[in-house]
Amino acid sequence: MKRWFKSKKQKREENNAKRIAAFNSSLASIHQRTDDKNPNVSFKHSGQTGDIIYSIPAMLGLANGKMINLYINLDVEINLSGLPYGNKMFTKEAFDLLLPLLKIQSYFGEIEVYKGQHIDYDLDKFRTLPFIPVAGCLQRHWFHLFNTTFDLSQTWIKNVPLNDNFKNSLVVSRSFRYRNPTIDYRFLSNYEDVKFIGTDAEYQDFKQQVPECKRIIINDFLEMAIAIFSSKVFIGNQSFPFSLAEAMKCKRVLEICPETPHVIPHGENGFDFYFQKYFEAIIKNIYQNG
Repeated sequence: MKRWFKSKKQKREENNAKRIAAFNSSLASIHQRTDDKNPNVSFKHSGQTGDIIYSIPAMLGLANGKMINLYINLDVEINLSGLPYGNKMFTKEAFDLLLPLLKIQSYFGEIEVYKGQHIDYDLDKFRTLPFIPVAGCLQRHWFHLFNTTFDLSQTWIKNVPLNDNFKNSLVVSRSFRYRNPTIDYRFLSNYEDVKFIGTDAEYQDFKQQVPECKRIIINDFLEMAIAIFSSKVFIGNQSFPFSLAEAMKCKRVLEICPETPHVIPHGENGFDFYFQKYFEAIIKNIYQNG
């Protein structure tokens, strides 16, 4: 007898097809650049700091050699727990911390708080894409939205100076979001000069596993980038500091969140792990072979 009911898989596939078809028909309304004579290409973003860093490859692809104007929308509220700024996606505090790092990137023209300026592309529209946002490659979401691309094996955060004070340091960042619950960092006590970069609450939590680690105090995100870029190796989970490591292509190791595996290292010096045994092997190999 033919089954009269639809399986969960069939229903899911049908719903996904409907969402994609509906989005397909709306692509013409996605804000696209119309003034090719303008020497700059303008973007609006309301996302978190990591989202901004991960969207830069799409900006570079769309700008195609022209200067980029970036307008950041502040205080957009979202119903999501664990954000660094409460229920706000981005704040003036975050803007002031990020600005020094963005200002040394040669491709940026204006970097301002969004107050209704003309924009060519609204980067926030990636949140309307009709597929699961918690998997895949976060950077590529904007590629799919605007039909552009960029070589993700190449650096896109540049001009960050080295600081020799961190050249022998193993620098770690571990936010409360995006954790792999099976991972234990206690083995890092076998290594010298372990430093932590993050909030005080994150640091106090990490010290429970690696008591001797020292905290790096920063004044802005350029100083954070310098510490990460200058380190012997950086270990992070899928939070903002790892976006900097990925953008700079320094030696980096990613703790993958099993429920939200949407960050993928590209290019040289990038490692990632799900399992404790391989995490420890990666770090051992880096220290043995440089």
